[in-house]
Amino acid sequence: YRVAKKRGHTMSARYLIGFDGSEASERAADFAADVAAISGASLHFVYVIEGRGRSGRVDLTEDQEADVEQAERIAGPALIRYRERGLEVSHEIRRGKPGDALTDAVKDLPAHHVFIGRKAMPSLADRLLGGVAVTLVQHSPVAVTVVP
Repeated sequence: YRVAKKRGHTMSARYLIGFDGSEASERAADFAADVAAISGASLHFVYVIEGRGRSGRVDLTEDQEADVEQAERIAGPALIRYRERGLEVSHEIRRGKPGDALTDAVKDLPAHHVFIGRKAMPSLADRLLGGVAVTLVQHSPVAVTVVP
C-alpha cells in the first residue's frame, strides 16, 4: 500500500524486518518480501546485537568491529537475495534487548509494518508468540505480523 505524506506527496510503505539469520527470521523476511513485491513497499532489515552497551543504533566507528562483521555476515546474503528480486532494501544494526531495539527502530524510521519470526520460548505467552513478539505487539505503534 502507499502511505500519504504532507503536501500531497506519497511514498512507499516501509516494512521493518527483525532479522537474526535464524530460520524464523528467514521465514519472516520471505513473507515480508512477498507482501512488499505486491504492495511496492521497501524492506528495512534490523539486526540486533543483544545485551551489550547502551541501547540504540550501533555507531560503526565504535569498537564493535567483531559484532558488526558478524551482523553483516549473517544479514548480507538475505539483503542480496531480496535486492536481486528487485526490492528496495536497507538495513541497520542496533544493540540492546531485541524487542526494545526493534520497537525503537520502528519509531525512528518510521516503519509502517513489522515482520518477525516466531521462536519457541519457555512461558505460555512466549510459546504462543515469542518474547520479542510479545514486546513488539505490546509497544509497537504499527501493525506487527508474527510469522510462524
